[in-house]
Amino acid sequence: MNVIIKKSISFIYLILQVPVYLISIPLIILIRLIKPWFLIRWAAILSNRIGHFTINTELYCCERDAEINLPSQKYLDFFYIKKLVSNKQLEKMWRRSSLIILPSWLLIPLSNVNSFINIFIPGGNY
Repeated sequence: MNVIIKKSISFIYLILQVPVYLISIPLIILIRLIKPWFLIRWAAILSNRIGHFTINTELYCCERDAEINLPSQKYLDFFYIKKLVSNKQLEKMWRRSSLIILPSWLLIPLSNVNSFINIFIPGGNY
């Protein structure tokens, strides 16, 4: 009985992801069209190990504050945290900081669609 419940939850999750994937296709096209003037990037924050969760994210923040490795045009960075989080308090602190952290159910489909489109039309690595 427990397996049936888990399978039905997974099926419902997949059904709910279909509209997000359909919305991601025009979004990727729009992001690629405005790329010469305004760069939109997204990335996962590695949160399953506390070392990566703290150091990698802090290094990004320090580089941004010191204006190191910044793109030449205007840009906007989005981040998402995967399911496993090693430190809940640190997650709360990163969410309160100046990082824009969006839900993973929104950005993972966007990343997957971008990877698929990169097979046919390269140049969308963010």
